[in-house]
Amino acid sequence: MPNQGMIKALGKSGLAGFTLAGDLGDFTWYTNRRGKRVAFLRAPPPNAPSPAQKRQRLRFGLARERWANLTAPQKAELEQAVITLAMVLTGQNLYMSLQLVPRPTVWAQVKALLSPGFPDPAWIPP
Repeated sequence: MPNQGMIKALGKSGLAGFTLAGDLGDFTWYTNRRGKRVAFLRAPPPNAPSPAQKRQRLRFGLARERWANLTAPQKAELEQAVITLAMVLTGQNLYMSLQLVPRPTVWAQVKALLSPGFPDPAWIPP
């Protein structure tokens, strides 16, 4: 475990201006809700991922990649549509989840608020 002096030396902006989050070396870092930097020894999983876990991670990665391929105006438009419909999620969450679990009636409501030609979230089968 790093000592408090090391953590304080990193400052609020982190190491060389980067915010620490995730695994770095032998430690996992995060910032708690009070702004305190926390580090603990990394704990890799004891077993290799199962075939089902690998498939699900690939599906999620593809959904994330498709979200990343949308233009900034398309993303903003989708975020605004979600707010207009008072949905309790973000546009990113909606677009990605509709690729994993298709819900045509939900997408129809959202699409009615979007520009013509907005790309439909294509289903990624399990």
